[in-house]
Amino acid sequence: MRIAQICYKYPPDYSGYGKQLQTINREIQGREEAVKIKVLTRNFVLFNEEKNEIETIKRLGPKIETSKTTAFNLYLFSFLSFLWLLINANSYDVIHCIKAGPEAALAVLAGKLCKKPVLIKITQDELQEERKTSLKKIRHNLLNKADGYIAISKDISVELLERGIEKNKIFNIPNGVDEKRFLNVSHDEKMGRKKQAGIPCTSKVVLFSGSISQRKGVFDLLEAIEKVDTSISVLYILCGPLYEKEDYFYKKISELNKNVDKRKVVYKGNVEKIEDYMKRADITVLPSYSEGLPNVLLEAALCGNQLVASNISGNNDIVHNGFNGYLFPLGDQASLASQIKKCLENDLIKNNIAEEVYQKGLEKYKASKVAADYLTLYDRLFHSRI
Repeated sequence: MRIAQICYKYPPDYSGYGKQLQTINREIQGREEAVKIKVLTRNFVLFNEEKNEIETIKRLGPKIETSKTTAFNLYLFSFLSFLWLLINANSYDVIHCIKAGPEAALAVLAGKLCKKPVLIKITQDELQEERKTSLKKIRHNLLNKADGYIAISKDISVELLERGIEKNKIFNIPNGVDEKRFLNVSHDEKMGRKKQAGIPCTSKVVLFSGSISQRKGVFDLLEAIEKVDTSISVLYILCGPLYEKEDYFYKKISELNKNVDKRKVVYKGNVEKIEDYMKRADITVLPSYSEGLPNVLLEAALCGNQLVASNISGNNDIVHNGFNGYLFPLGDQASLASQIKKCLENDLIKNNIAEEVYQKGLEKYKASKVAADYLTLYDRLFHSRI
């Protein structure tokens, strides 16, 4: 079985949905099923191909991108993907689109023309835009004609039903976590990892992992840190690429580190092995304004972190108040500070039996299970066309 995957940003290009797809593809690689994957993604090196045992990566479109060409490049990539699907129709059996953007709409059209089934994974809130223009209406109608839809959260599943999608075309498959990388560590091991990193065992570590952008709520977090009133020594670690408000970001970190003995904020940039930070962290915070089913919360949960997150779709699928963390009203910096303080002073994970939290997360979100669900769905589309 041959799968053509369309993913606008794929590693090493930074995106949560691309990283997630790579995790599942690698899990598929370890299985015996005869599945070959071709990933169509945006270009780093013009028309360069990268091959490994399971996937071939085909990069399309221009290499150069600025803030002024972002939209243009997305539509160009969508058109080039459409052409590739038409020209190479004999080289794949199923089309799998990651995100319901213009690339997915054109992929549905290509699928109809080439008589190939099309699967769309809804990763966030891409279906919520208002359909005012003629172009958006055409895109809306095309997206409704796919053969299957992956809903990664309860709210996305409901939204698809409200959109008029037939229930038998909606498949509830969450994001998956590589359980070999992200695993629960004992209290003693966590203390050892802190010591190894030069962090006092008496200090608590609060981690943020995500792009430094308004959408991820990191600027709310910086304001909230100032409001966390505690006598506990706290190290705040921020990880992720810096996309917005660079001057404010560095200035605020500098201000937070002035004249406060028991609080330190450090920025690590974009890190390769985020699991190393999670295994020495006590709390992971995600104050984001929109999510699908955030990888960072799934990964942190499996590493035994307490979770603090904004109460939005996706986040509230993972965080259960008083069990593995706390939710707070979106954009409420005072409430965010209060929930961080609550976690600092009351170790929920220890009190609620860490192994139970770990096993519940593992049972539902481990990458091997998600990969098996993908393979079953690919096979169903291939043989029955739904």
